[in-house]
Amino acid sequence: MDWNNNQVILDAYNANPTSMAAAVRSFISNDAKHKVAVLGDMLELHRDSQQYHHAIGDQLKQYPFDQVILVGEEFKQTQTPEQYIKFGNTISAKAYVLDQQFQHKTILVK
Repeated sequence: MDWNNNQVILDAYNANPTSMAAAVRSFISNDAKHKVAVLGDMLELHRDSQQYHHAIGDQLKQYPFDQVILVGEEFKQTQTPEQYIKFGNTISAKAYVLDQQFQHKTILVK
């Protein structure tokens, strides 16, 4: 979908480790030049949650995103490069994204 001169790929239905990793791989294969990843916590993973969120963080490090925005308490606790932006909740993340006034980006929302 188009939003303010950006292309948004909205894949916000129930994330799990497999679908999250696949979405990131698929997104990176997209021909777009300027990519922003906005990823939210994968819920209901119970005791393995931190391990799975950390694995997604490691996967993200392999790719040259313009920006990575992580949303949720689980992602907030992961060890990621300091340039990744982290928010504990969607309200703060939404305010940040709107404030950025992105232009000509391809944005994955997962």
